[in-house]
Amino acid sequence: MATYPGNGILSINWPVRLNSNTFSQEGAFTFEDPFFFAPPVCKWSFGGHLVRKTYYFKAFLLFFAIAFSFLSIRDGSAAPKEGERLPSFSLVVPANDSYKQYLGIREDLPFLPTRVDGRMLIIEIFSMYCPWCQKEAPEVNKLHALIEGNPKLKGSVKIIGIGAGNSKYEVEVFKDNYKVPFPLFPDEDLKIHKALGEPMTPYFFAVKLTDAGDKISYSKLGSFGKAEDFLALIVKLAELE
Repeated sequence: MATYPGNGILSINWPVRLNSNTFSQEGAFTFEDPFFFAPPVCKWSFGGHLVRKTYYFKAFLLFFAIAFSFLSIRDGSAAPKEGERLPSFSLVVPANDSYKQYLGIREDLPFLPTRVDGRMLIIEIFSMYCPWCQKEAPEVNKLHALIEGNPKLKGSVKIIGIGAGNSKYEVEVFKDNYKVPFPLFPDEDLKIHKALGEPMTPYFFAVKLTDAGDKISYSKLGSFGKAEDFLALIVKLAELE
């Protein structure tokens, strides 16, 4: 999991386990990058003890590759704006029957997000490796809980997440780590991300769904603030008052 503790060091951790005939030990591999202040560090630790610490030139190149990939993702200026139609892209039907019921999807074929049963669809573009997405996850979960706990809104406002550049496995890791209660979809090849203007993460869209077509009512980069305030805005935009 990638974290940014605020001390100038980007830390990416992978849990690992060593198994042999004589022992089984939990451990971790950590890649730390202090940006331009020092070379990147790769650490192997087991049982809470550091067993290897190396300064890899390859790791330094890896950092620049990661940094370049972040820089190449736009700030959302190319994302569709409020008042525009949602670009066309399809999603794979979830295997989970409760998600299919939540979305109102009955077939097992790829579907357009505008076919979701409801009056407003909130779409979060996230990445498992995005520390801001990790920080925002509890507030998005709270938003979902507020919607589902309100009989007037349940069934009318739906939430989905799309993992930009994330595989199915990475999306599941994010879902499990942050107890996400709504459907998440992988976008490993970034096709959806490109269709949406390659915004940085997290990015939120709110799409008003009507018989006459769809219209984007909200399109912004970053946190939406408090769940209660954002929900009040969504209710107003969807004309659910």
